[in-house]
Amino acid sequence: RIKARARDAEQEIPEEYLVRLHKRYDEFIEEIGQWIPVLTLDWTEFRSAEEVLPLVQEFAEGKTKFIRGLTRI
Repeated sequence: RIKARARDAEQEIPEEYLVRLHKRYDEFIEEIGQWIPVLTLDWTEFRSAEEVLPLVQEFAEGKTKFIRGLTRI
């Protein structure tokens, strides 16, 4: 996404850094998920708040357990 946005300030970010950052973020989410509920949505495509809100509400009401790689939107 960074390359697609073509922002000058972002073009110098090393790819290796971004790969490590992504890995650490995934590790953090997995670890924090042991202590608090985590809802993971697939954001490879933008979704409006109106599309996401029912999923968040369902999760908050306890009707859904931990969701990884959600693709039902």
